[in-house]
Amino acid sequence: MSPPPHKISAKELALHPLKALAPLLAPDAPEGGGGRVARMSVEGAAGLALRGPEEVEELLSARALKVSFAPWGDGGQRWGAKGLALHPAGVRLRPPGRAHDALRAAGPALFYARWLPWISQALTSAAEEAAAAPAPVALYPALRRAALSVVARTLCAELPGEALDALTPHLETLDTSYARLLFTGRGSRPAWLPGSEHKRVAGALTQLEHALRPLIRARIGGTVDADDLLTRWVDAESRDGRRPTEGDVLSEALALLMMGYTSLPKLVFGAACQVHPKGQLELLERLRREREQALAPPSATPVSAAGDPLKARPTPQSAPLRALLPLNALVAREALRLYPPAWLVTYAARGAGALGGVDAQEGAALWASPWALQRDPRRFREAERFWPQRWAGQLSAELPKASFAPFGFEGPPSISEQLCEELLQRFLMVWFSGFEALDPPEHIDWALSLCLRPTTEVRWGLQAQGGGGGAEG
Repeated sequence: MSPPPHKISAKELALHPLKALAPLLAPDAPEGGGGRVARMSVEGAAGLALRGPEEVEELLSARALKVSFAPWGDGGQRWGAKGLALHPAGVRLRPPGRAHDALRAAGPALFYARWLPWISQALTSAAEEAAAAPAPVALYPALRRAALSVVARTLCAELPGEALDALTPHLETLDTSYARLLFTGRGSRPAWLPGSEHKRVAGALTQLEHALRPLIRARIGGTVDADDLLTRWVDAESRDGRRPTEGDVLSEALALLMMGYTSLPKLVFGAACQVHPKGQLELLERLRREREQALAPPSATPVSAAGDPLKARPTPQSAPLRALLPLNALVAREALRLYPPAWLVTYAARGAGALGGVDAQEGAALWASPWALQRDPRRFREAERFWPQRWAGQLSAELPKASFAPFGFEGPPSISEQLCEELLQRFLMVWFSGFEALDPPEHIDWALSLCLRPTTEVRWGLQAQGGGGGAEG
């Protein structure tokens, strides 16, 4: 006889998400009979928790268990596509559109030269405000504002400043209310009965649409000539000569803004708390030396034996950071391991089947957690330790596919995912050059949101030996 499901209330999950799920999702958890698949229910929604990468891969390949990412239920047709675009685990399930093809063809390198000065300016301004404040200023809100500002400037030339301030409350509503719907609301009421959370999310989406649609239409109509992502997406053509629709561009824009508000600041926060002068001083010094070497201009223009000028040394503005700043890239990857944006992925079974020898009924919820899988001691030595050097060898090639999936388990990388990883490396590059977390804690508490957000307050400031202004390169 199978053990009864482990029950978790919506209140438990909302107040202490990681604590509530740890007994079920941890790879070595004893609950549920010690198997790799355990029965659980969240606020009346019964389903299975998948504890190992093998079970996740079995789920994604199972013919009997066709799954859907359906946080809105059967009655959510009106908002389902937009809601899906907001969550990092769901963005991958949308097929790549022409906007995606436009970014792939041009590459984010078009914005490299801007990102470094934009990031430097945003962090320096935030640090100066923190220094002038009468009380200590918390790090995470400052990083969130800086990250959103840089992402918005990349997305649309008209968004920074007051226009972005007007959108921020709606992004906050989506981050909190949509998360409660996504992770705790599935079994609390019939899918066809909208609740207050549905109404709040619908209102926030409406306000964001009202702000973004005129910007998109102005570019479609040719009345705005700006070098930003909105313009490039609107101008993109597929092989058959078609261009992205207004809805295509709107969905990508919403997902990108949410990335700047949720995923990116969380990742920078996690890395900043782990690498600091009182902790990993040796690693910090190596990061600084690597950055200085990469940005240092050659003393003289090199020439070939034939007298022709050689190709200029690549810089972080024109070449992938993984090649120029390998240690910096490893730090970013370790941040993605310990603080994955897609911390919990929820599916709904469209048919009955079995996983790991455990039966799943049609409609059952299926939970898998990159947060838990990426801390599996079977796969990662000293799994709770922030150790970027673990990625210097063949670890990536040796891991099962689902063991490292910070943005979700299936589908191609989304635009938001690509830009998040690129911007993360540049944020860390600027951060380690001139800023530091002051007395970071050994343990960080997290609250429920789309990507989880830290509730532990960490102070920060400019480093004594210099500021971040030199990051413009």
